[in-house]
Amino acid sequence: MKSFIISKLIRFHPALQLPYGVKVYTDSSITLKRSIPDICLFKENMRLPDFVPKVGWTVIDIGAYVGIYTLVAARLIGARGEILAFEPNPQAFYWLVNNICLNKFSNVIPVEAAVADYEGNDVLMIPERDILGSSLLNQHLRNLGERTASTYKVIVTTLDSVLESYRLSHVDLLKIDAEGSEILVLSGARRSLQNRMIDKIVIEVHKTVNDPSVVISMLENHRYDIVGRVEYATTHMLYARLAR
Repeated sequence: MKSFIISKLIRFHPALQLPYGVKVYTDSSITLKRSIPDICLFKENMRLPDFVPKVGWTVIDIGAYVGIYTLVAARLIGARGEILAFEPNPQAFYWLVNNICLNKFSNVIPVEAAVADYEGNDVLMIPERDILGSSLLNQHLRNLGERTASTYKVIVTTLDSVLESYRLSHVDLLKIDAEGSEILVLSGARRSLQNRMIDKIVIEVHKTVNDPSVVISMLENHRYDIVGRVEYATTHMLYARLAR
């Protein structure tokens, strides 16, 4: 996160002031028309008060894109909190890093990696029309009617490895938007879920690939209560909390 990157970007990409006192570089129309409204206007990941990040929380953001949710969460959790933001698409990760720098957040760790149920490398497919749909799963793109415009070899890790590597014994909130890989993400967190290390989960289930009932069963088997559901045409937002 070099300061010279910021000075170069300011000249060509004006920063937009968002709610919650954060700023973001207007890198594309997709960020303006979809990502920002989804997080800041419709509050897709924060419909329930208990799932709005609080001061001092540890948050993991899987599928951070250019960082709109990450930035909002970073502001809300404050300097005593911490957020790990995972984004495998190098195009989006570039803007994620610069948006973190723009806001001078020191409580965010950006990680250029995908999260699934295996460790190693894989191919990330970038859609021709909608970069937000970048996925490890070709089926996801096909079901969206998208063609692959480009591909990248990316690092893949698991949530179990993440918690171990960063020495996290407790995560207050896990946000998952993995473009079809949500079951893989949960499968790769089996040990962490069994040990009740993750308190709350908000997960966007992409019905083009996954059956929401299967995701619900996985969460319930790990002793989570589904406390909220929001259905859209192609996605299903689930709010889950550890059973007391």
